[in-house]
Amino acid sequence: MEARSFHTAWTQYGHFGIPQKRRYTEVGMKLYGYKEGSRNERGPAALSEVTVVASPHELRAIARLLGDVAIEMECASFDHVHLADRVATFIEGPQLVFMKAD
Repeated sequence: MEARSFHTAWTQYGHFGIPQKRRYTEVGMKLYGYKEGSRNERGPAALSEVTVVASPHELRAIARLLGDVAIEMECASFDHVHLADRVATFIEGPQLVFMKAD
């Protein structure tokens, strides 16, 4: 049986204005990736953390795309989207792919 993970966060609207820890819905997001130069392996490895090193301009471009992709994901025929296919400046370098969680 797979362990379930839950996202928790602090909310500033507790009783009497006291911050409280709140449990949100089960997290369906998973992270997968390849080591640099190991793209020919059988498949991507599961990752527990990803560090994004980017400029403010790059992060804004990714943020804009995330909003568009979220809308597209609501369509039953959605499969996946490559960042480099949507934002030409990302053709070179690491690839970022978005897929819908089960």
